[in-house]
Amino acid sequence: MAAGDVYTAYAIDKFRRVEAKASGHNVTIFHRIHQTFEVITILHGFHMDKGRNEQVVKLNEGTCSCNKWQSFGIPCSHVLDVCAHMRIDSWQFVEKYHRMDAYANNYALEFNPIPHESYWSYHDFPILHPNPTSMRDKGRPRSSRIRNEMDFKELRVRV
Repeated sequence: MAAGDVYTAYAIDKFRRVEAKASGHNVTIFHRIHQTFEVITILHGFHMDKGRNEQVVKLNEGTCSCNKWQSFGIPCSHVLDVCAHMRIDSWQFVEKYHRMDAYANNYALEFNPIPHESYWSYHDFPILHPNPTSMRDKGRPRSSRIRNEMDFKELRVRV
């Protein structure tokens, strides 16, 4: 917060990594009023079988069909490419819990140290003992399977 960052270091790092991946996706507008888009990913990396996936991004609902946006609270590469296509600030779609003020509010409350055991209050709860008849015996349990003629081996004659 002293450096003037609005978002946590984790959010900024993840956003930058996703931002590098976002360039080059093909965006098709399905419905401008409902803000529904189709994003086709590009072939990437050494694997020529990865890519050409179709993802549906709904900005007004805050969903992408890859579910990364909903899972992490940080827009995925598909959402970032849609924002670049529509000239929208993509940082507005980062969830509020990744902001530094929300992060600082987690630690704003007072923490009380736990006192030594000797200062704990005494509670007179009844002592519970296990029922010895319901406890299992030591060792491997005895098999309850009923044996038939298929279980007995025939004597083999060695030649």
